[in-house]
Amino acid sequence: MTTTSSTTITETYSAAGFYIESLPGQPNQTIATLTQYAGHLPSHPSTAISPTPDSHLWFWLIRESHISDRPRLVIWFNGGPGCSSLEGALMEIGPLRVKHTEKLESPIQLEISNNSWSQYSSLLFIDQPAGTGYSFVNTGDDVRELDQAANQVVVFLTNFYKTFPEFSTVDTYLAGQSYAGQYIPYIAQAILETTTLPTVLKGILMGNAWINPDIQYPAYLDFAYERGLLVKGSKESIRVEQIHEKCSKALKDPTKSDHVLISECETILSPIIDGGTKRIDGVKMKPISYNITQFSEDGDKNWPPVVKSLTRYLDQPETAHAFHAEAKSGKWEQCNDTIAKSMWSPNSRPSYTLLPKLLTKMKVLLYAGDQDFMCNALGIERSIEALEWSGQKGFGKDKEGKPINSSEYIVNGENVGRWTEARGLSLVVIDRASHLVPIDAPVAALDMLLRFISVDPLTAAGPASMTTSSVGNKTLGPLAKTFANNGSLISNVESSTSKEPASLPLSELSTDSPEREAYYGPRRTLTLVLLLVGSVASIIGLLKWTKLRRHRRVVIDNPEIAVRLKTFTSPPPDPKGSEGEADRLLNNSKDDRRLREQEEVFGIGPDEEEDG
Repeated sequence: MTTTSSTTITETYSAAGFYIESLPGQPNQTIATLTQYAGHLPSHPSTAISPTPDSHLWFWLIRESHISDRPRLVIWFNGGPGCSSLEGALMEIGPLRVKHTEKLESPIQLEISNNSWSQYSSLLFIDQPAGTGYSFVNTGDDVRELDQAANQVVVFLTNFYKTFPEFSTVDTYLAGQSYAGQYIPYIAQAILETTTLPTVLKGILMGNAWINPDIQYPAYLDFAYERGLLVKGSKESIRVEQIHEKCSKALKDPTKSDHVLISECETILSPIIDGGTKRIDGVKMKPISYNITQFSEDGDKNWPPVVKSLTRYLDQPETAHAFHAEAKSGKWEQCNDTIAKSMWSPNSRPSYTLLPKLLTKMKVLLYAGDQDFMCNALGIERSIEALEWSGQKGFGKDKEGKPINSSEYIVNGENVGRWTEARGLSLVVIDRASHLVPIDAPVAALDMLLRFISVDPLTAAGPASMTTSSVGNKTLGPLAKTFANNGSLISNVESSTSKEPASLPLSELSTDSPEREAYYGPRRTLTLVLLLVGSVASIIGLLKWTKLRRHRRVVIDNPEIAVRLKTFTSPPPDPKGSEGEADRLLNNSKDDRRLREQEEVFGIGPDEEEDG
């Protein structure tokens, strides 16, 4: 670690120091195949203030499981404000999930997720702002504004790229949910405006996002009536409508409107939930505001139930040690109440105001589970309808002047929701899903991600390669020009009489038809390429084997070379008695690129110059 001055702090770390061998309760079969790092990196911007603020953001980096056409990085943030991103990592999109148990005496175990977002993209989870989750701040004021939080992330990323330089030039996407709908656009804007980051920012992805309070607050009452949480004319509805009226007046007040959070409107939540209370088996049960189809005597407390196991797991010393998070004092908390109370961001405009400019630079996708009340899909749809970007308001019209409507989103033959897209902005509403879409619809959530980050699973390995999906009557984006669905070939090749994609059984296509060739041609080419590569590899291997036999006696006769040869082919045993680390990395590397990355991490090869 090096300190250069009182106002500018530069700290240099080695990636090897952040490497995680294994986590408590991690399935044995994933220890050799999962490459992960975690720890703290400085996040305090340069300042002349004394004493110098000392904030550190905690991260968990997980490398992709399968190689696609190019590397990608998805950076995930949870909302709150003040809620840890480990909620998203260990409950929703990570390769490992906490396994829930009500038995307090039982150790918490992790289980494998077959629909992790790390299949074709590396994942970076960040606890931010400082004080959230495993992150901490020793000196300096708490973050109160969204641009301050964004600046912390920019400083963190500067140090992250120095530690993991290979990620500084890969396609990068910001993702998150709930209040992260405020964080993410501000972070994206800060990344675009800074000159210190080389980030190749391609898009932002936000689930059940809080983006436009001026529209989201009024949508609460309409959603409650529409979904049966309230009955018009009832005692509960009269009370809620009175609060709704106060909220409407506050939204028209220039001194209060256009704020991220408005106190007069926040009070409408509890009365609506109370109005939806039912007596189930003789017990008064409240609907869960994050999933109105579920009820609990305690309401939102301890929802979902796995949160209790998550908290137990992350609060145990051995977990903090494995995550290199011991510098954070005190208990791990899912959400930091101090940050939640202090970060009302009175001087920050709502993030939806940043979207039109961001849409000129990158793609934006908003997704929502239709059972969520807290950040409901109704308010999100209305927010998009009111948004003006690229010369039109809302989704607008296509080039032929026709209104752009939503299309059915089909995954593995099942209608999972609807997808609307125009001028770089997509809205995906997932049916029968809560505030936490990846928990309720994991296959659809992964498919949605792959479409957004332009990964074609048909050309890659992994469970996602077995998933077929469609939006309307055609595929969206570069996922695949054609794909098989229920025995039919669905193609984007337009016929002369119709602008809709053709759909014919493969057996009915002539052998020289462009559709049949579009389907089988790439597969024949791929097969030939694989055969050619295999043949070349065999010839090279035979030549090397012959050369090795020819020189074996010379090598063995030279003691120095013999020692080197032995060292390379047989790594020394691990001091703990297990298989050596070098041997494990060599034997279990998925491909040559992964092996090269491991060599760089553990210092094999020439050292790079430190940044000045």
